[in-house]
Amino acid sequence: MGYTLKTIIRKDKINTNGECPITIRLTIGKEYYRHPIGESIKPKEWNDVDEIPKRTAPNREIIRTKIDTESTKIRDLINKFYHTNDKKYPTLEELKKILKNNRSDDGVLKNRLVMDYYKEFVEIYSKKKRLTKGTIKVYRATELRLIEYFKELEITPTWDTFNDIFYEEFVSFYIDKGYKEGSIGRIIKNIKTFLGYINTNYKLINTEKFKDFKVIKEQPDFIVFTKDELILMKFHLGLVELKSKKDSIPTKLKKDILNEREKLILRIMLFLSFCGLSYVDFQKLKFTDIEKNSDAESGDSLSFVYVRQKTNISNKVYITLTEDIVEILLSQIFSTTRILPDRIHNGFKIHESPLPQKYKSLWQEIDLIKKGNGKIKTTQSHKLHKKDCEIENYPFLFPKVPNQTFNGEIKDVLMKIGLDENFKFYEKRYGKVEGKSVPKYSLVSSVTGRRTFITQSLKDGIPYEVLMKSTGHRDIKSLMRYARIDQDVVNKEFLSKKKKLEPSEDWERKRKILQLAEELGIDPTQLPGTGKFLL
Repeated sequence: MGYTLKTIIRKDKINTNGECPITIRLTIGKEYYRHPIGESIKPKEWNDVDEIPKRTAPNREIIRTKIDTESTKIRDLINKFYHTNDKKYPTLEELKKILKNNRSDDGVLKNRLVMDYYKEFVEIYSKKKRLTKGTIKVYRATELRLIEYFKELEITPTWDTFNDIFYEEFVSFYIDKGYKEGSIGRIIKNIKTFLGYINTNYKLINTEKFKDFKVIKEQPDFIVFTKDELILMKFHLGLVELKSKKDSIPTKLKKDILNEREKLILRIMLFLSFCGLSYVDFQKLKFTDIEKNSDAESGDSLSFVYVRQKTNISNKVYITLTEDIVEILLSQIFSTTRILPDRIHNGFKIHESPLPQKYKSLWQEIDLIKKGNGKIKTTQSHKLHKKDCEIENYPFLFPKVPNQTFNGEIKDVLMKIGLDENFKFYEKRYGKVEGKSVPKYSLVSSVTGRRTFITQSLKDGIPYEVLMKSTGHRDIKSLMRYARIDQDVVNKEFLSKKKKLEPSEDWERKRKILQLAEELGIDPTQLPGTGKFLL
């Protein structure tokens, strides 16, 4: 025995305005019940065939939304009863009772929260799959992680919440909390199972919204870029020149091997490595986030000032635009339109200009772009196609590249420019620790940029409290999860600060006194002037 839903109007109950109440008729077996949705309509404005208001009907969209919402709630309650009562549908009397208990003061059915569905999912899924207590505990832990995430970001989740942006922010949120990739991957896997259950049983979410949620795996050991590797990347963007040109240039130092798309991906990687932004915050960065600072001693400078998206904290995060960042931004702007490169040919070269000139040029370009609302207006504009005079990604600094897409493409770009040095790590398999080597580029992702920035900044002597103001971390423990201390750094620090232990002058003197006392056969403290010295 199943059930059917049909939306009808009660022509037997026309009110003084000539309108009929709209109801959803629930039929179970041969019995039916009419559930009012709290709206009414004139008979001539109602489409009986399609069960919706006609196009000319007032409040058409509001009524359609209410019909869909109430129908979904009814199906939800019936399906919940079905799954919790050995796959039996409720009788008409049971259905009336269920609807009555779930009706709010205004007569409509109460909204069911996403996390209520999750609790039901764990209960039903665990029985269906006969899950062990340990596995059920894992699903409960995922519930706690979701609640924690929604609470800290002040999100009231709906089914529209679960999309690519949610995935990227959720992963970034727990990476920043120090969770390992493998642990996050298991949580994502559980979330996908939950959403699949909802799609199968309630049709409240489409699989297209979560099918690309990647179940990330445990990384053997996180990596960072060395300064030489960062210079190599700058070289392939034309931001570094070879000091000594030779006839035979290594493959990794050959210019113009990247197309425009590959240069964009490499430019983003460099930008993340020099400013330390999370990918979620990077994607939201706008031209208006750049501020000009004036100082009597150091002169003009630029910085990003924004509120961190991930933690939703109220205090501002400051990122100073160092010379490397300024060069990358100029390179990005010059690559976006056909107007700006002409200015380079007039004598301005990004990497050869002094820093004050770079600041001035960047601020002028940004000011020009903001005034034109993303459109460049110069004397050359009339000579070029409209698209050549626009910043297509305006107001954002960079074009939108989904995190997962970036993580795939950056590996190919780094392999192409020759960042293929083997990275050795150890992992435990079947109770044994085994060594393994993989190309370094295969372990790179967007978070490598943030880790590189923090690690290199600490090596350069940036104080913790200053660095935390740029990264948005609120405690040193969270900050240090991104820092990597390589073996060469360990060796350098110990060799420079742990000197060979040599005998001191006092130690030599004590040894001679003890030797003399032994030869004389007396207590060494009886020798003149040695009592306190030997204590």
